[in-house]
Amino acid sequence: MPLGLRVTTEVKEKLDHAAKASGRSQSMEAELRLEQTFRSDQELFDALDLAYGRELTGLLMILARVMHLAGTRGAFASSFTVNSPNWLDDPFAYDQCAKAVNKVLEELRPAGDPKRHLTMQEAHGISGADIEQLGEGFALNVLLSLLKPEDVRDPEQHVLAATERLSGRLRELADQKDSRK
Repeated sequence: MPLGLRVTTEVKEKLDHAAKASGRSQSMEAELRLEQTFRSDQELFDALDLAYGRELTGLLMILARVMHLAGTRGAFASSFTVNSPNWLDDPFAYDQCAKAVNKVLEELRPAGDPKRHLTMQEAHGISGADIEQLGEGFALNVLLSLLKPEDVRDPEQHVLAATERLSGRLRELADQKDSRK
C-alpha cells in the first residue's frame, strides 16, 4: 500500500544511510523500522507479563499512564509554560503524581480489613508494628539497593538513569536509616 509521509531532512538522511547499509530500498527500510516499533510495544508487555504476571502488568501500565498524565500536567499547571520542567524535579507535579497513584491503588484495594492478620502474626512472635511497616520496609530496601549498581538486577540504561537521578535522595534516605539504628 502506498503511504505518503513527510519527514525532516535529518530523518531522510538517516533512513537513506540505513537503507544503503542494509542493502534494502528506502521504502523497505522504513517499513521494517515501523514494524519494529509495533513489535517493541508488544515485547514490553510480554516481558512484564513474564516477570510479574498479567494482572500486575495491567496495574503497572495503569500506574505508568496515571503517573505520566498527573506528572506532566502537574508540571504544566505549576509553570504554565509549554516547556514545563521535568515533573520529577517539580514538587507540585510530583505531589500530584503521588496522589494519583494513591488514588488508583485505593480504588483497586480489595475489600476487607488489612489488619486482620496482625493477631496471627503477633501469636508467632512478630510485632504488629513490624508487620504494619512491611511494605514500607520493602520499598526502603529496594530504593537503598539502587545505591549499589551491582545489586540492580536489570542493568538497562533506563534503570541506571533513574538510579543516578535518585541517588541524592537515596543517599539522604540511607543516612536517615543509619541514624535511626
